[in-house]
Formats: sequence, structure tokens, C-alpha cells
Amino acid sequence: MRTIPSNWREWLSISLLPFKIYTVMAIICVVGYQIEESMHLDRESLDRAMSDFAYDEGSYIKFGYFFCSIVLVLGGLVQFKFSRKTAFLSVIFGIIAFSIGWFLQRYLDPALMLF
Repeated sequence: MRTIPSNWREWLSISLLPFKIYTVMAIICVVGYQIEESMHLDRESLDRAMSDFAYDEGSYIKFGYFFCSIVLVLGGLVQFKFSRKTAFLSVIFGIIAFSIGWFLQRYLDPALMLF
């Protein structure tokens, strides 16, 4: 069984893995954090905590999602020449990362809320 990639295509697939993991795990952590905060704080304290989160940690999370979307889509375009299945999967993860980042941008920034 081989654990170290032998060619550059496998290295590209391995290098995109952390970005795919971030796409899945960051939103789970954000939702878990908000559930945890809502269980232990009253309404006024919760609003203050969510506002602090939106302006501090939330901006880094949004930047991470937009950065991941660019890397995954570009990596998928490079992979498209050799393996359509892995390229499709990378591009789908990139689109999902962009969608989550856009949702967090709308959700965490009260000035952009339309409703």
C-alpha cells in the first residue's frame, strides 16, 4: 500500500484535501458555536456575542470560504484534463464553499440583510 503520492496529479488531489475539509468543518463549527451560545445567554447578551463574532471571527471564516472556493475551482479546472470525476468534485466543493461564504456574508453583516 502506497501512502506517498507518486505523480503530480496525486499531489494536486492531496493538496486540495485541506480546502475540502475546511469547507465542511468550518460551517459545522459555526453552527455549533451559535447553538452553544444561544443555550447559555439571554437575548441581549446573545445579540452582543453574535455581533462580536460577526465582526471578529466571522470575517476570517468568510475570507477562508472565498479563498477555498477560488483554490478549489482553479484546482478542478487543472484536474479536468486528467480526471473528470475528481475535477467535478473539486469544482462542486468550490461552488459550495462560495455559496456558504456568500450566505455568511449576508447572515453575519446586518447592513446587507434584505429582510
